[in-house]
Amino acid sequence: MDTTTTLTDARLIEADTVAALLHRHPVTVRKNLREGVIPGVKIGGRWYVSSRVLDRLLAGESVAALGPDSAA
Repeated sequence: MDTTTTLTDARLIEADTVAALLHRHPVTVRKNLREGVIPGVKIGGRWYVSSRVLDRLLAGESVAALGPDSAA
C-alpha cells in the first residue's frame, strides 16, 4: 500500500506512517492533527502531513515552532 500522495509540489504522508516515523501511537498523531497541534490536512476521511512538516519534526523542531501555516 502506497502511503504517499502527490498534489502539485507537496508530498503528503498518511498519519499512520507519520506515527511510525515519530515513534508515536497513530491515535495520538490523529488527535494532534485534529486539534491542530500537528499541521495537516484531512482528505477523504484520512489525515495527511506534508513531507516538509515531517522533515522538520524528524529534525527535532518543536511542533509549536511549526505554526498554523505549516501544513503546506
